Amino acid sequence: MPTWHKKLFAGLLLAHFSFSADATPLYRIVDLGDLTVPNPVEFIPARGSARSINNDTTVVGITNSLDGRLRNFIWTADEGMTFNGLGIRADISPAIFVNNSGVIAGVAYRSLTSPRYQSYLLYPDGRVSWIGDPSDTIHDPLALNSLGEVVLSNYGPYSAGLVWSEKSGFISFPGAYASANALNDNGVVLGTVGYQTEAEATVFVRNTENDYEGLTLKTSLDSQFGPRYANYSISRTVINNHDHIATVLTRGSNTPHPDGALGLYDLSTGQW
Repeated sequence: MPTWHKKLFAGLLLAHFSFSADATPLYRIVDLGDLTVPNPVEFIPARGSARSINNDTTVVGITNSLDGRLRNFIWTADEGMTFNGLGIRADISPAIFVNNSGVIAGVAYRSLTSPRYQSYLLYPDGRVSWIGDPSDTIHDPLALNSLGEVVLSNYGPYSAGLVWSEKSGFISFPGAYASANALNDNGVVLGTVGYQTEAEATVFVRNTENDYEGLTLKTSLDSQFGPRYANYSISRTVINNHDHIATVLTRGSNTPHPDGALGLYDLSTGQW
């Protein structure tokens, strides 16, 4: 009997795998179906990609048809593949994330003749929350947690990271050129502070409902280990719901053969 079970998604195949008592991996591949987009005149060949999967094996993603439009798709075990099944009234509306509550985050051009590019959250009851006002400022969803909080890029006059929720609206992060790229279900956000090569990996922790405090991971690393990692920089970070942050430390990024290390930081204890 399997001792534990997990689900992964790659391409347009859903891979279920488990481990037997003797640790032998057992795989079952589920084909999610053809990405050919139904058309009143003909079937338009399309290519696409899956972007997100939740614990209920709901899969959302994008198809790109020959007419140049990006369409969303949603796949469920009960209903299979549905194109443009999100009910978003837009010419182009790719789906980017689905969380474990069934909320979907995506972006949409609401008019092809006069592009009105806007991110959205779609709730399981069919309700849509449009994020911000359509404008020249582009907000792309970068991460979505189970609370319906979404981290966004901001390609306006001043590039910055933002977090948005129905309750709080937009919240920006402290520090010059602050950006964000991930968050967990505790509302902890990962990002950077600083411009390009000077950017420092930073954890943003909410102080109040509308305010975050930034913790630079390199500062924490140096305070614990002193000069041991003085020449290293933190290049990539991911976080789980236990507030454990996995990092990649690199040294000599401008040399032909940089070396590095992996780090694990526990936000609750402040220890590496």
